[in-house]
Amino acid sequence: MPRSRETRLWADVLQGNVGRVIPTLQAAVADHPYRERLWVMLLTALACDGRRVEALRAFSELDALLAEIGLEPGRAVRDLGRKILVEDPDPDPYRARR
Repeated sequence: MPRSRETRLWADVLQGNVGRVIPTLQAAVADHPYRERLWVMLLTALACDGRRVEALRAFSELDALLAEIGLEPGRAVRDLGRKILVEDPDPDPYRARR
C-alpha cells in the first residue's frame, strides 16, 4: 500500500470516519501483515468505533504473528494495546509524541 494512501486512511481515522475505513484497513493488514502502522490504524479505528473486543483480538493476532518470527510489537502498538485494555478515551498512540 502506498504511503500516501496510508496517510489518507490515518487522516480518516483521526477525523472519526472509522466505520468507512475499517474494512479497508482489515484488508490492508491481511495483505501486509508486518506493517505495524497499518495495525495501529486498524486498532485505533476499531477502538474509536466502540469495538474494543475486536481491537484486543486484533492486537493478540498481531502479537502471535510477530512471536512466530521471534519479534514483539513495537512501542506504539504496545502502548495502544494498553490504552485499549484500560478503555482510554483517546486511543491515538502517537498523540503524546507529537
